[in-house]
Amino acid sequence: MKLVCFADTHAGVKNYGKIDKGSGLNEREIQTLKLLNQIIEYSIHNQVDGVIFAGDMYHKNMPSPTLINKVNEIMIKLSKHKIQTFILDGNHDVSKLETTNSGLTQFDTLNIPYFSQSRFYKEELFQCDGKKYKIVFLPTYHTKESIQEYMDALEIDYPTIIIFHGSIKDAELNDWNKMDDNNSIDMSIFKKENIKAVVMGHFHKHQVLNVDPLIFYTGSTNRIDFSEEHQEKGFVELTIHDDEVNGKFIELKDAQKFKTISLNCNNMTKAEEIEKDILDAMKNEDLENTILRIRVEMSENILLNEKRIIEYAYSKHVYYILKIQKILPDIKSIVEDGFNNTLSVRESLKKYYKNQKREKERVELGMKIIQEVEG
Repeated sequence: MKLVCFADTHAGVKNYGKIDKGSGLNEREIQTLKLLNQIIEYSIHNQVDGVIFAGDMYHKNMPSPTLINKVNEIMIKLSKHKIQTFILDGNHDVSKLETTNSGLTQFDTLNIPYFSQSRFYKEELFQCDGKKYKIVFLPTYHTKESIQEYMDALEIDYPTIIIFHGSIKDAELNDWNKMDDNNSIDMSIFKKENIKAVVMGHFHKHQVLNVDPLIFYTGSTNRIDFSEEHQEKGFVELTIHDDEVNGKFIELKDAQKFKTISLNCNNMTKAEEIEKDILDAMKNEDLENTILRIRVEMSENILLNEKRIIEYAYSKHVYYILKIQKILPDIKSIVEDGFNNTLSVRESLKKYYKNQKREKERVELGMKIIQEVEG
């Protein structure tokens, strides 16, 4: 049996993007749709037996009708080619209210042939090459205890594949931080005889956590921001033949590129010198279709000719360039101490405003905003 497994497309991401006048969609939305189409076309061309999607098709739980229609046009091709498709809602696809639906619900409510979709616990039998497999959807919103209960009660009477969208203890959130949370799931609950694979979404870094059974995050299909700058993006081709289980990561080369150019100009006192350093650094980089960030360590806040730098960047065909980030000595100490890397959002907020004017008032207001955003 051969399956294509992917997750975390996050259709609807618009950061750093521009509106495409032809479609009315954001250009980054269009790029996400192109990557989704590449995965579906790969599945059809390679005649896979099934497709598993492990959550977060959309970036928000109320995507525009236009975006839903575009996603549907791509996904429905699987049904037309009679490829069995299993779709689990992710936390971005649907709210915590059990009465609300996601942009993916129509695949279930309209009884689209060869499609099975759910946000709740569900079991499906899937027959392939004369052999039956059990596909288990774990619920989107869950507690650590509820997942344990589902796994304890699961009858593994067939070779089983688990689809899960959530946090596994000690998995890598990104390139510098591991999940260490009391609510994260210990992957030992999946280590049962006849469980062949656990296909997971939620963390955007592709990673294999265990070999027998094969437990892995597919990774996201596109880079969302600079935290994913160095990550490969793509999907997993999963093959199961008797007791042999293999997962092959297939990279999507057209994923959005992010690039950070970091320079130490502490010994320079003239703007012209720093500008030349920045331009020289850009000359040596392939910046085509790249979202570019330039960070410059400076001993003092020197006024730079940013227009000159931006014009040169666009002559190198960058997609988007952020405002130049000047790292002065007081800011550098915060960055080196882990700000915006290993610290949580709340810890970073406290550290940033420490010993500044109106520290208490600013932190309290920031905490309220974080609480509202996180729900």
